[in-house]
Amino acid sequence: MEDYLKAIYALDERGDGVRTLSVANYLHVAPASVTNMVQRLARQRLAAYARYQGTALTSSGRRIARAIVRKHRLIRWYLVERLGVNPHIAEREAEKLEHVLSATIEASIVAALQASSQGGDGNTTSSVATGMPVVSAPRSLAPSGRRTVASR
Repeated sequence: MEDYLKAIYALDERGDGVRTLSVANYLHVAPASVTNMVQRLARQRLAAYARYQGTALTSSGRRIARAIVRKHRLIRWYLVERLGVNPHIAEREAEKLEHVLSATIEASIVAALQASSQGGDGNTTSSVATGMPVVSAPRSLAPSGRRTVASR
C-alpha cells in the first residue's frame, strides 16, 4: 500500500497526471493491480478515485506518502554519506527499509543529518517543504526524474 501512495505522490509532483497506467508503469505492475489498490485506498479515504479520470491523494494519503518519502531520503542519505554505500545499492535498500524504519532510528538519522549540516555558526538550515535539513550532495544521489537545484 505504501508503494502505491508513494508512486501516486511522485507522479503528482512531476505533473505527469495520475492515471492507472502511469502508476502501473511506475511500479512495474499490472494495471488491474493498480485499480484494485487505488479502490482500496479510496475506501480507506487515502485517495480519491474516479474511473477513467485518475487518482488523487487525500490530505491523509499525502501525509503518509510524504512520511514515506522522507524516510526513504533519510535512509539513502545515511547509507551513502555515513556508511559509504554505493548510491545505487543505497537506493534499492532504502526502498525496502522505508517500510520498517522505527521512529527511534528515524530520529537518530535526523540527528546525524542535522549535525552534518550545521555550519560554522551552529545553525541548521531546513527546507520548509519537507522539514528536512538541506544537505549538499552529488546530483547522482537525486532520484531519477526529480528536479534538483545546483549551486556553487
